[in-house]
Amino acid sequence: MYRPIFIMEKEFTSYQQQIDILKSRNLQFSNEDYAKHCLETNNYYSVINGYKDKFLLSTKPERYMNDVDFNHIYALYEFDNALRTQTLIILLEIEKTLKSVILHDFAEKHGAFAYLDANSYSTSNSNCRDQVLNKFNEIIKNANHPKYINDKKYDTIRNCINKGRQIPIWVMFTMIDMGTLSKFYTALKSETKYSIASHLSNIYKNILTTKDLANCLRIITEVRNICAHNQRLIYYVPSVRMSGNNYFVHKYYGTNYKSNTLNNINCLFIALSHLTNKNTLEKYIFNILKNHKKLQEQYNNENLYLYLFGKIGLDFELILKIFANCNSFSKEK
Repeated sequence: MYRPIFIMEKEFTSYQQQIDILKSRNLQFSNEDYAKHCLETNNYYSVINGYKDKFLLSTKPERYMNDVDFNHIYALYEFDNALRTQTLIILLEIEKTLKSVILHDFAEKHGAFAYLDANSYSTSNSNCRDQVLNKFNEIIKNANHPKYINDKKYDTIRNCINKGRQIPIWVMFTMIDMGTLSKFYTALKSETKYSIASHLSNIYKNILTTKDLANCLRIITEVRNICAHNQRLIYYVPSVRMSGNNYFVHKYYGTNYKSNTLNNINCLFIALSHLTNKNTLEKYIFNILKNHKKLQEQYNNENLYLYLFGKIGLDFELILKIFANCNSFSKEK
């Protein structure tokens, strides 16, 4: 009989033992009681393993740079936690508007039920089309599956099926996530994509191409997943690249833009500039600046602070430019 073999690599350690281990690796503790409280109220793995990388002098053996304090790591953890919380709030609002505009423009061009017809999609994006159609059919199939029969979120879908009615796109869109919405847009025909991008451009008063919107949707999907699963946001690396011809990239970077300039969380701020009203974006950026000031105050070593944010790549010049643009828009109104 096969018996699985479990290897116990790490044993349980108390809060004090965790602190002692970190001390042996050259991490400083200016206030052990505070550090112990932080470890009691937050998972050690989330705080230390999540944010230690940029503070390490070496990994084998693991050793921290001189003058790095536990408070420095914890302050970065808190900054990212606040950024993640604030970002998720704004992304949920964006998702609501995106669904509304995309389903409206699709239904206007193709009808309320054509989302299940492969002919409504571009032939050049068959992979995305097939994934989206499979997802829609999976939702329909699940509605009356014994596993989901008591799941209230399927009630409207189930009601349509049981009454022999077709399921309109606005009902189906209550069931899909950002990933499916992003693929749905990618799979559409060019003229439908253009209509949606133009509609959003008109709402948010900026220039948004179909390629820009596809990139924004991809970035928003990836960041939303990071926020929802409580992962590190400040180290985010996008799977797509913003073009130097993008309206906001050109506005804020001009000829200084390079292909790797937005290969980090800064691409999120460009995407939000396209898909958020200026008042909401202004409040979001203000909170980032406020939390950044709080973080900066935790660093009594300016060289360490500059080194850290050089490694992370968070562009505060870009953030300040976006904030100034929001302010100027508010004054014009």
